[in-house]
Amino acid sequence: LLIFWHWSQRKLPIFGEPDPLNIWFKIADLAAREEKWALVRVKEGPIYLGWIKEFSYDPAQENQDFYLSPVHLVDNNLTSLRNLEEGGVYLNTRDVISIELLPGRAP
Repeated sequence: LLIFWHWSQRKLPIFGEPDPLNIWFKIADLAAREEKWALVRVKEGPIYLGWIKEFSYDPAQENQDFYLSPVHLVDNNLTSLRNLEEGGVYLNTRDVISIELLPGRAP
């Protein structure tokens, strides 16, 4: 029965695709629990390296908000261009190209 259930979820269209918002929740939660830094590439060009301090998860919304603090504006080599530790950066997932989790320690 378990094998059929697994197969049917992958093959039968009536079950649909996994909710992409669940992926967002897992990424943001994992970053906080396992002390990962987020390397966030934004559509407009900036690259931020920071700690996901807060994030929203509303299944009714297509895009979610999150707040990086402390955070650095970095270049492609991860060299800090600007230290934004005194503040933070508010972002929305609709503006993000990618999020890469990197090992680190919580601030």
